[in-house]
Order: sequence, then structure tokens, then C-alpha cells
Amino acid sequence: VTTYDVCIKVKDAKDTVEKLYFVVTVKSTVTNNSTVSATSVTKGNTVTVKFAATGGTSPYTYKVDRMLVGSADGWTSISNTSTTSKAVKIPTADTYKIRVTATDSKGMSDVKYFTVTGK
Repeated sequence: VTTYDVCIKVKDAKDTVEKLYFVVTVKSTVTNNSTVSATSVTKGNTVTVKFAATGGTSPYTYKVDRMLVGSADGWTSISNTSTTSKAVKIPTADTYKIRVTATDSKGMSDVKYFTVTGK
């Protein structure tokens, strides 16, 4: 969902200005149905992200990012692909967020988040 603040400004021949403000919300028609193979793995192992999406216009592309929870480093890009799945390594015995963005051929997208713990 993306929200836009819009202002229309009109000026007449006498230089009188009128403004109209409104909000436009655009909802994506894409639904991200991706899944992960596990929510807990031994550190150093991987989880498999299986990509799936519905709605929108195929083909779909998928972007995968990983972030160590509590880290100031932010998101690390893992993959940007149109394949059906991607292995994501969980390097330490910590909790990670995995973000999967599914985007259709017209640029509409949906994001899904997973939490995976290394043990």
C-alpha cells in the first residue's frame, strides 16, 4: 500500500487561489505467498525461501534481504531473481529477519517478512 498526499491549486483571472487537498491510497494487486523452509536452523546452515505470488501480471521477480535483529547495519541484499527459490545462510546463533519482495511485470509489489533463528 502506498499513500500519496495530493494538492490541486487553481488560480482564476482575478488571481484568486483555491486549493484542494486529499489523500490517494494505491493498493497493490500482488499478493506475496512466499514461504521459508524453517524458522530455526543450526548456525551456518541455510533456510530455503520458496517464492510464490498471485495477482498482478506475471512474470514476477523476487528480492531477498536479510537483517540481523538488533544490529545497526540494516538490510543486506541476498538476491534479486525470478527463480523459484533461494537459499539464505544463517551465519550465527542469532535471530534474523528475512524480507521477500515480490514484484510483478508492471512494478506492483508486496513484501513479506520472516523471522529465523540460528542456534
